[in-house]
This record gives sequence, C-alpha cells and structure tokens, in this order.
Amino acid sequence: MMSHNQAAYTPKGNPRCCPALDVSEWDTAQGWRHKKADLHQILSGDSSGHGGLVSAGFASANVVRECEPCREFFIGQFRMPTSWWSDYSRKSNGYFGCQRSHSPTGHDSFETWAYFEIKHIEDASQYHWYRLNTFIQWNAATRQTVVLAFDIPAAVAPRFLELLTTPDPHTLQFPFWFYPHLLEEVARQQEAAVWAIRDQVRVVEKQPPPEGRPNPDYRHMHDIARHAIHVSETLDVAAQTIQHMLVRHGALMRPTPDKYGWQQIHSQIQFFESYISSLRCRSSSNEKRMSNEIQLAFNTVAQYDASTSVKIGLATQSDSVTMKSIAFVTLTFLPPTFVSAIFSMSFFDYSADSGWALSDKFWLYWVFAVPTTLLTAIAWYFLRKYSISVSPKDEKQSSSAFMV
Repeated sequence: MMSHNQAAYTPKGNPRCCPALDVSEWDTAQGWRHKKADLHQILSGDSSGHGGLVSAGFASANVVRECEPCREFFIGQFRMPTSWWSDYSRKSNGYFGCQRSHSPTGHDSFETWAYFEIKHIEDASQYHWYRLNTFIQWNAATRQTVVLAFDIPAAVAPRFLELLTTPDPHTLQFPFWFYPHLLEEVARQQEAAVWAIRDQVRVVEKQPPPEGRPNPDYRHMHDIARHAIHVSETLDVAAQTIQHMLVRHGALMRPTPDKYGWQQIHSQIQFFESYISSLRCRSSSNEKRMSNEIQLAFNTVAQYDASTSVKIGLATQSDSVTMKSIAFVTLTFLPPTFVSAIFSMSFFDYSADSGWALSDKFWLYWVFAVPTTLLTAIAWYFLRKYSISVSPKDEKQSSSAFMV
C-alpha cells in the first residue's frame, strides 16, 4: 500500500499490537492480489515492494481510533488530517474533503476523503445503516492509488472491490478516478433504500377501508415516516457532498493540459449528482404520501367519532321529545289537581240508598280549573319562547368576551 518512492513513516510506538488489515493490490500484470498484513508491515514498506497501482485496505475506524499508535501511523503514512479521527467527524452524517500534500522528496500527493450514510429497512421495525467511509491517497509521481475503506461490513467488502475491478490505466493518472465508481455504489444503495420506503408506503395505501370503528396502527405508520425522513436526510447530505466534490474537482481541473480525462470524470460525477437529486424528489414524494396516509387515518377516526356523536344527539333529541310530552300531560292535569286540593271539594257522593250523587256546585271546579290550566300553558309557552330568543344573544356575547 506504500509507494516505493515514498519515505516510510517511522512509528513512535509498537505497531505489532495493532490489528491486521485486509489488503488487496492490483496492477496491469497480475490483476488483484489479496492478503492479510499487520500495520507494521504495511507502514514499513516490507510487504509489497513497489506495490500495486491500486491498493485497497479494510479497517475498523473505531478500533484504530482507540489505538493511539495506529492513529499516528495512519496520520503519518497517509497524511490523514487529525480532524478525520475526531468525535465530530465520527458522528457526522456525511462529508467530503481534499488536500494536496508536499513530501520532502518532492513527490506530491492528493488526499481525498468521503463519507456516505444509507439507511436500509426490511420493515417498519427492522433496519440497518450502510456506511461508505473512504480515504484515498493518490501519488502524483507514481500514479499509485491507496484506497482505505473503514467499517465496511464483511459481506459488502467483495462488492466494494468490484468497484475497483480492472481499473482503466488511463484514468489512474487523475486523483478523482475512483469517485465515479464509489458514487455508483452510493446511487445503487440509495435507490434500494428509497424503493424500500416506497414499498412500505404502498402497503399502507392499499389497506382496505375498515368495517366498524377504525383502529389504525399509528406507531407503525410513524415508524415508516421516521425512516422516510432519515432516507431524505441521507440523500440531501449525499447531494451536498457530491456538489463539494465537483467544486473541488473543477478547481483542480482548470490548470491541467489533459482535460479530456478530467472532463470525463467530471461528467460522470455530475451524472450521479443529478441522479441523487432525482432520488431525493422520489423520497420527498414518499414522505408526503406517508404523511397523507397518517392524516387520512386521523380524519377517518374523527369522522367515525363524529358520526357516533350525531347518532347520540339524535337519540337524545328523541328522548327530549318524549320528556316534553310527559311534561305537557303533567302540566295539563296538575292545575285541576291543585284547585281540588285548595278547596278540598267533594263533588261526588255515594250512598247505598241513593247511589251516586253529583253536587250542584260542580261548576265551580271548571270555573277555576280551566282558566288556571290555560294560563299555565300560555305562561309556559311564552317562557320557553323567551328563553330560546335569549340563548343566541348570550352565546354571541360569550364568544365576543372570549375573543377579547
């Protein structure tokens, strides 16, 4: 992984305690060669002689970050900025960086680093993060490229090497030659992430209308919405990262006489910028569709509850009519009963000799009972009419007072 013309970095600690790395090297004569090498062999230059035109190493950034000698080796050998190992870089959701380094031997190099996050979901409750964290050193004199891939899952490492399969020797003379291959993998993974969200949204959309009271699974729908937001976030960050990549690549491209190769790489990066932006639009559509389904679920429940309230109101209204009828009957018979109680009159008499006898003063009952009944009914009617006319005014005054 070390250029033959590059001075070896002298470690200050004991690198033999550091973990071994998976190393792959490629050249035009032998193709890919895979091996395991400890950090001491790699950094002292004992492992590869001249090295391949392309070297790829796989390591765990968290393991290296916790080992101070390891960090010093990577910083010294590959000119990695110390900020790359900081906590804020570790917690970042994506970035791109580039620098040009000068060595005492006069062999300049370009170091670039990029980080992408992709969220894959199996269903609303199961998901995993796919991370592409790379650091690339390109030697301007030897045209050798070192690709350091950090925290790549073991199952993904073979596919990562496919990105470097049979590199075009002509493109190796440009420091950004690897990024179109890397962005192709980013686009593939992001496309799968967006469509996984779309499939979950489609399942919710195709659910039949509920029979009876609706009981939507709000937790499930909000989980899908949360995943959709995360996917959109990673797409936004990826688009910004590619834009920064294009700006930096354009600045390096201007003073170069051989613009054809640069323009070819630049065009490929621009294509992936356009593709990621298009995926972002689809992801935004997924978010809006899921939000629409959640709103529909809320409205469906509210509509059902409102319908139930209307039925309860109608039943209450029917009961009110019945109670009014009972009250009217009571009102009709109450005044005569009251009059009878006042006068304690006995209008009927019965004896065994004469049988039933009716008092000649029975007319007094009707003289008092009929007018009092009519007066009571009239008073009730006007009192009810007055209360109905006053109620809207009171409501209006209460509403005005509330608004003030």
